[in-house]
Amino acid sequence: MSRCRFDEDAIPLTHRAAKRLLQSAGFEILATDFLFFFPGFLAQLRRLESSLSKLPLGGQYQILCRRPPGSAPPQAKDAEEKAG
Repeated sequence: MSRCRFDEDAIPLTHRAAKRLLQSAGFEILATDFLFFFPGFLAQLRRLESSLSKLPLGGQYQILCRRPPGSAPPQAKDAEEKAG
């Protein structure tokens, strides 16, 4: 992130903090995967990364989540609260 202008204002979050934020917003966590374990000079080892995806050691992570069926999007809830 420190070398990418796109991310210069980004605030890093741990995977635990990101999961808490998503859950507090009503999302259901389906999966968490960790990515990018090996730098360029170890590129030959990258074929092992898929088997390591559940270990919280990668350089990045992704969280797959969904809003539970029947729940309103956060904007709709805010609008309902203001109207009521």
